[in-house]
Amino acid sequence: MFRRTIIAAMASLALVVATGGTALACVVDTPPDDVCYGTPIHHDEEGHTATIVDQEAYDDDPTWVEDEAAHWQRYSANGSWKNDYAPDFPSDYWQPNVKGDPHGIGHAGAYDVSNEHSGNVDWFYLEWVDATGHEEPGEHHDAVTHEEWVVDVEAWDEPVIVPCDDDEPIVVTPTFHYVEPTCFADGFIDVQGPAEGIHWDVADNLDGTFVYTAVLDPGFAFPEGFNLDDANFYVPSLAQLAEDSDECYTPPPPPEVCEDGQVAIWHTWTGGPRTEDQGPAADEDGWNANSGNPQSANHRFSDHTAGVPYFVSNGNSGNGDWFLWTLEDCPSTVVPVPALFSAPVGAPTCDQAGSFLVTNNFPNVNVTVSPAITGPGTYTLTFTLVGENVEWPDGTTAPKVRVITIDPATGVTQSTNAAAPCYLAPPPPPGNPPVVTPPVTILVPPTVTRATPVVVRQPARLASTGSDGTLALGVLAGLLILAGGSAATVVRRRRG
Repeated sequence: MFRRTIIAAMASLALVVATGGTALACVVDTPPDDVCYGTPIHHDEEGHTATIVDQEAYDDDPTWVEDEAAHWQRYSANGSWKNDYAPDFPSDYWQPNVKGDPHGIGHAGAYDVSNEHSGNVDWFYLEWVDATGHEEPGEHHDAVTHEEWVVDVEAWDEPVIVPCDDDEPIVVTPTFHYVEPTCFADGFIDVQGPAEGIHWDVADNLDGTFVYTAVLDPGFAFPEGFNLDDANFYVPSLAQLAEDSDECYTPPPPPEVCEDGQVAIWHTWTGGPRTEDQGPAADEDGWNANSGNPQSANHRFSDHTAGVPYFVSNGNSGNGDWFLWTLEDCPSTVVPVPALFSAPVGAPTCDQAGSFLVTNNFPNVNVTVSPAITGPGTYTLTFTLVGENVEWPDGTTAPKVRVITIDPATGVTQSTNAAAPCYLAPPPPPGNPPVVTPPVTILVPPTVTRATPVVVRQPARLASTGSDGTLALGVLAGLLILAGGSAATVVRRRRG
């Protein structure tokens, strides 16, 4: 640490401007005295690498390639032309004859050639055919470039104000922490302190790891007894973990997972020492099938060939072990017969037909019914296995068939249990018949009216009562009625 007293390079600056004989003066403020600076914090330059194009990409000029040279093409008139003059060209009378000019005509057009002793003329036509070809693209030349470092921010030193020599040092303790990387993100440093009194030197180990060292600024000190080794902090690589690293490696499917009718089985060689150059054959005794899966990316199934042993070394020792992946047929999965196969058919009642509910939610089994259940009748249920390597408990795989019959309503009622279905109340029990009183008929003899002479007399009167006889007749009538009622009663009793 050193003391530096800042003074103004110019405590006062007088600018004299001759303007009409007057003078102006500007005074610059003086920084505070006795300010001490420690070691500045250096900041490296910042920038990026840029690609500079020295020559743009280009293509050479295309090249013409001749496919067929220019030539004469001779045509001959076919046999259907019998005239002494040439047919029009082109027309269906002409047919290609030969490339070239066998007769040496040397110009395009029709001409004839006489057939000796035949009296006939053969007509020909000569046509000039230009050369044909195509363009071949020119050779492509990539751009010529080079990389250059472009400085975005120049390097600079940040001044650090520290206590002067006559001040007691400030005690600081370095703190440092980082978050480790994961399979999905980079790690990062989240604590690096304190903010004042310490700066950090970073050493790159060139293997992705670093060592951060806390360095005291002037005027600061570590606590008494502080171990300087504790000021060094090792930081591993904070790059996101690789997909095939031990931490992020996903083991292959478990052996019980069946794909395309086969399952991968991992084996370890336990048949004795073997060198890396001379491994055991895949069919040798000594391979031990593992029940679990390997947990290291070295054994990833997709990185090896089934049936071919492979060697994995133990670090740098030169020793290692032999391993083997095989593909074997998947074991069959036993599928239980659904309970529906033996479920009872619902019994009919007096007014309801029987019933049977068909469901189709059984694993690895598809249930169909034919025909569709619509009421009483006979139906066929078919239970079919679905999936690979599945079988019934009896070891078979063929569909199982069941025929059911649903009965119609019985129409039979019962009168013993009022709470049960089909109850019909019984008729009331028989009892004594009701008493019926027959009507009583009283026979009254007809009254005979006789013609008698009218004699007007004084009414006779009873000697003792003085009555004229009317009362006696009433009494007699009453006795007759009572006598008739008694006779009716006797008749009723006899009939009863």
